[in-house]
Amino acid sequence: MQIREQGKKIQLIRTHYIPEKKRTVGRVFATFDKSLNLIPEDISLKIGKEETEKLEKYLFDRKEKQTLEELKFNLLNISSTINKASKALTVKEVLDDFSLEKANLVYEEMAALVKALRKAGFNKPK
Repeated sequence: MQIREQGKKIQLIRTHYIPEKKRTVGRVFATFDKSLNLIPEDISLKIGKEETEKLEKYLFDRKEKQTLEELKFNLLNISSTINKASKALTVKEVLDDFSLEKANLVYEEMAALVKALRKAGFNKPK
């Protein structure tokens, strides 16, 4: 079984040998939405144990890669996000929706960020 992402779908392909042509031809036998991280029930009935394990590994690896890319994106854009938050704190209309609990949460997260930066080897500049 081969797995291919095509547009917004994941296609499952099996190859079949055609004796007349003396070659194999791949045929899509199942598709499901690319946003799913679990094998749909109807497809799990169509595939065997080995194929299920292969598809589960593919979906797990794809999810791990997406998570890693998201983390990289967030880290690379953190200064922009902090800058926008600083500007938002100067706007009265924005502050109307901001509460003391949210401010305390921001302080906690900032402390955790400083700790994580130090742990990663990025000490505060002097």
